[in-house]
Amino acid sequence: MYGHMRPEECKEQQSVTMKEKWNSYSVELQEKMKSNLLPGAFAGHHRTEEFKEENSKRNKGENNPFSKFTEKEILEIRAKFIPYKYTRVMLAKEYDTSEVYIKQIIHRKVWKHI
Repeated sequence: MYGHMRPEECKEQQSVTMKEKWNSYSVELQEKMKSNLLPGAFAGHHRTEEFKEENSKRNKGENNPFSKFTEKEILEIRAKFIPYKYTRVMLAKEYDTSEVYIKQIIHRKVWKHI
């Protein structure tokens, strides 16, 4: 196809076909977004409320693959904590985590939903 063309013509032809491909892809993508075929698609640059709600439930607590604790352990930590008697440092050693993370659990900065 490009063998008998001059190099300038060849580059022009290639850039035109790339633009056509990109434009068709862009139009196709916009149509999918409008019809909500793409999960989590943006509706005018804002995520839909339905997507936000579904996403917030998906990885909470034990469902998060990086979760260090179970919900039962979180409740135990909160119940065991007694200032100056059963401290955050003691809990951190018992549960093999940092004192800061124990503090966040106790003050409900993390694991808020429990």
